Amino acid sequence: IKDLIDGVNVSIIGTIKSIEDSVIKKSDKDLKLRKLLIKDDTGECILTLWNDELENYENLKVNDKIKIINCFVKISYYGLQLTLGKWGLIIKI
Repeated sequence: IKDLIDGVNVSIIGTIKSIEDSVIKKSDKDLKLRKLLIKDDTGECILTLWNDELENYENLKVNDKIKIINCFVKISYYGLQLTLGKWGLIIKI
C-alpha cells in the first residue's frame, strides 16, 4: 500500500480493519457509501464502495483478507483512496 500513487489502476491484497457506512444526499438523492479501511504490512488506505457496490459486497467483514483487483487510486481528503469503478472486483481470500 505504501507504494500506491495517485491516478493509477492497481490490484492489492490487504485486511479490512474497519467498516463505516453512511448516506450522502446529492441532488435530492440518497447515495449509500461504505468506507473500508484496508491495511497490509506497508500501510493503510480507504476503499470506497457506492450504492450497488455495497450490495455486491455486503458479506465483507472486519478482519477479512481480500484481494482488490483493478481498482483506481486517488488522493482525497482522507489520504489514499481506492475505488472499484466499472471493472474492479473484490475477492475474499
